[in-house]
Amino acid sequence: MEIAFAAEMIIGPVDHPPIAYAQDGVWVRCAGQCPQQLYLTLRSYNCPLAWSPDGEWVYYANGKEVLALQHQGSDKVRVWSGPEVITWLLKSCGQSGRLLFRAGARLVLCEPEGLERTLYQGDFFTLDASLLARKAVVWQKGELILVDWGQGTTDVLISDAPTDFTISPDGEKIAFGENWLRIFSKGQFKTLSTASEASKPSFSPDNQCVAFLNGDYELWTVNVDGSELTKLAWVADTTVSVAERRSSYAFKPAWSSDGRFLVAQLTHATASPERSDAQIEHASVIVDLQEGRAEIWPGYHSLSIFRPTVEARWAGTR
Repeated sequence: MEIAFAAEMIIGPVDHPPIAYAQDGVWVRCAGQCPQQLYLTLRSYNCPLAWSPDGEWVYYANGKEVLALQHQGSDKVRVWSGPEVITWLLKSCGQSGRLLFRAGARLVLCEPEGLERTLYQGDFFTLDASLLARKAVVWQKGELILVDWGQGTTDVLISDAPTDFTISPDGEKIAFGENWLRIFSKGQFKTLSTASEASKPSFSPDNQCVAFLNGDYELWTVNVDGSELTKLAWVADTTVSVAERRSSYAFKPAWSSDGRFLVAQLTHATASPERSDAQIEHASVIVDLQEGRAEIWPGYHSLSIFRPTVEARWAGTR
């Protein structure tokens, strides 16, 4: 599997913040070191993860409980347990350490002491949220619903909405991947890219840029005003489309909390006459946007997220 990068990129080791990811358990990868396994489980590839605000713990949704795993040590603490299976652990919040996740049919806000509050309940499919803005968007039966727990309101934003979306950290914009990339703000849509298989959008921490995938074999960025559309990395080998193989192995690209780094999974899929499905290869790319460096990280690393950086840990909490 060959990965190519934008011409100005220097290919080599990237001095990135630690990355938590799921792969037969919970792992942390530090720059220049071998990955360390924090927790072992056989079914972890789709298990939600989040860092604590101080970067000392990795939160992990393990069935019907949330565990906090010490980043540098062996401590393990149960921070929440309940009767429902957790299927989406979104984010930890500022200095408070609050967690937001989906448990069964509920959107739950959990305090560090384990006290919880149900923000929304219903048969919803996908969701995203901004804890800083105290807003969440959920997709339910074709409608995109805005849950503003700061204002105590729940409103239908869009009817017949796609399921692939993300909300900006300031809660003012929603980006959609739906065969092209669009942004919704102040009641109107704007097209940012007409890439044929745009998917998995992810806002930068400053709300000004969106990273996204084309298929799951190209990584792009674009400013929210539509400028500086940039192809950062892509699978150079011949690859079949997501539509041709009828599934995607991609997860949403992740930004570091200071907006300097990006990590994304890329997939190389080739049709095989001997098999009914495609033959799949994976690798992640880690990009230092400030230094113009990029590193290839072979293998499949589900739900990779950067540890909060020192400069950004207290953003929005002053």
